[in-house]
Amino acid sequence: MLQNDMGNGRINKVRLEDGYIPVGIKEYGGIIYIASYNPKNGKGQIGSFPYPKLEWDNWNDSDL
Repeated sequence: MLQNDMGNGRINKVRLEDGYIPVGIKEYGGIIYIASYNPKNGKGQIGSFPYPKLEWDNWNDSDL
């Protein structure tokens, strides 16, 4: 769910990977940043909505 001054809205087609739970959310410049944690494997992730469109075919390990 997304809440703003206009009210609540449902965001479809967006979800966390299995096992991850949101632990922090921040909106900045119209982008929502989400920190999530998976207690089963001890790993965390940071994502955004909307997310940047990347051309993965043109990337290599030195770009990361």
